[in-house]
Formats: sequence, C-alpha cells, structure tokens
Amino acid sequence: MSDNYDDIINLLHFSSASRPHMSLHDRAAQFAPFKALTGYEDSIYESERRTDRKLELSDLQNQTLNNSLNKLESVIAFLPEICVEFFIPDSKKEGGAYVKYTGNLRLIDRVNKKLIFSDGFTVNLDDIFTVESDYLTPQE
Repeated sequence: MSDNYDDIINLLHFSSASRPHMSLHDRAAQFAPFKALTGYEDSIYESERRTDRKLELSDLQNQTLNNSLNKLESVIAFLPEICVEFFIPDSKKEGGAYVKYTGNLRLIDRVNKKLIFSDGFTVNLDDIFTVESDYLTPQE
C-alpha cells in the first residue's frame, strides 16, 4: 500500500522572502480565545447594582437639622466632633447611597451650603440626613 503523500513529502517547506518568520508566541496568539462581548460582565454587574433614592426631609426634620447646625455653629471654636449621615449621588445611574462621616467640624458655610471639616472634607448641606454630636441633646 502506497502512501498518499509520497509526491510531496520531501519537498522544501515554503518560506516567504518578504515576511519574517513568526515566533511561536505570536503564532499561538492567533488561536487564543477572545471575548466577543467585551464589557458585557461589567454592564450586567452595573444593571444589578442597587442604589438608594434620596429621601426628602419633612418640615420637622428640616427644622431639627437647622437647630442642630445652629447649636454646632455656636461651639464651632471647639472644633466639635460630629457624625453626619449624608447622601452621595451615584455617578453612573439614578440614585446613590447614604454614608456616614465622623470628623471635627471647622466651618458651616451657609453661602456655599457646605459643612467643612478640619481635614478638608466637605459635605453639601442639602445632602445631609442626620447630624449627631455630644454637643447636641437627643431632641436636637
């Protein structure tokens, strides 16, 4: 029984004169798997990620918050330590998250509507939900 490739088995292997020989690494890369849907997992994660909606304060809550800020303003020279809960809008979708920050209050800037802490951290007054401090009585 004769081999079907007898006529070509001893021929020289073709080498291009105009293109360099491809390295094994580059040749293997041609056959590597690829992701046809780049970013698909990220978009799935983003669509599943939950955000909170910003709560509107009642008139009583607004008044209580304003009274607390007035009391803190009267002791601002002592750099009172406060814990403020505030809303941070999400940069990618509607809603956001409520976070707490504790620090020493340096200034209540009513013109720019910001709380400024001694470390430079700022919080928008419009985003504040609660303020706690040893300088405030429980009903304030």
